[in-house]
Amino acid sequence: MRQQGYKHEEAEDLTQGFFATLLERNGLDTLRRERGRLRSFLLVSLKNFLAEEHRRTLRIKRGNGQPLIPLRRLDLHLRRRKLQLLHLGLLLRPGFARLHRHARLHLDEPPSC
Repeated sequence: MRQQGYKHEEAEDLTQGFFATLLERNGLDTLRRERGRLRSFLLVSLKNFLAEEHRRTLRIKRGNGQPLIPLRRLDLHLRRRKLQLLHLGLLLRPGFARLHRHARLHLDEPPSC
């Protein structure tokens, strides 16, 4: 594994993980002398394990199985939110206009002493 570019600690962790998985799944029970050598079996099993670990790492980076939100639904949600904000702005506009007029009237007056 070190020759494939894994750092020392990563290689140790992956090696331990490989053998733990092999033993958990009783992978050695499937060995048959007529099907090939132990070395070949271990190399192929290790390659499959490393490929699965790589896919698992990519899955975690992509959200680890969280449901994806279709862009159409997201776009619809954003349009609804935009309409809600627009509606809220229309509702608040008269109140802001009154506040603006009131502030302008009172700020333009000279201060009373």
